[in-house]
Amino acid sequence: MKKIFFLFIISILLSNCCNFNAKLYNNRGVFTLPDYDKIKVTYDNSINFFGKDLTKHFPNFNSGDCYLFLTNNADTNSLFYIYLIMFYSDEQFEEIEHFAQNNSIQKYHFTDSCLMLTNYNANLKIFNKYNFKNCENLSSSMLPITNFEFCKNNPIITKKFFKKATIYLLGAERGKFLPDYKLTNKGVGLPDGWEHGYTRGMAIWCNTVVYWLEVW
Repeated sequence: MKKIFFLFIISILLSNCCNFNAKLYNNRGVFTLPDYDKIKVTYDNSINFFGKDLTKHFPNFNSGDCYLFLTNNADTNSLFYIYLIMFYSDEQFEEIEHFAQNNSIQKYHFTDSCLMLTNYNANLKIFNKYNFKNCENLSSSMLPITNFEFCKNNPIITKKFFKKATIYLLGAERGKFLPDYKLTNKGVGLPDGWEHGYTRGMAIWCNTVVYWLEVW
């Protein structure tokens, strides 16, 4: 009952403004302080695992309020990733937005007619709920981004976010960026030529920043 009440209060605050006091959150509920310390260590280890070239857009873990952190840097023959959702003060958010604008190679919106999404599955609830689509006929200039499925059920990611956020793609390349034995041989549902590669970027709106890195 307390958790339901907490989510209700968060939803009211989100619907009225951008500024509120966030708590460290995951899909199972609010983290405790000991969890925070362990997660920060895991976060730093993940950044080191992938290296600076692929992770230079990720922030210091203490720079804002964290609403989600997920990573896979151990399971071989699968998608490797870092996902992070952060909430920032106005001043911090402005700096981060300028960074994204100055370093992006492509800019997209969830309201675009279609997007080039990794591991797209039309049956996933997030696509039906927020009505963004994978491109069937891709242009040569289209580059892959994450499918944002990890954002589902997160209290800070609302329907408004999917209507108004800007997606800044900071890098996407074909090729092998991890040792062969770690890489998936299944691909991630992208066209020929993208059997291996990476995508990294940020989706930004109203003091909320969604960061991603995927390597396959």
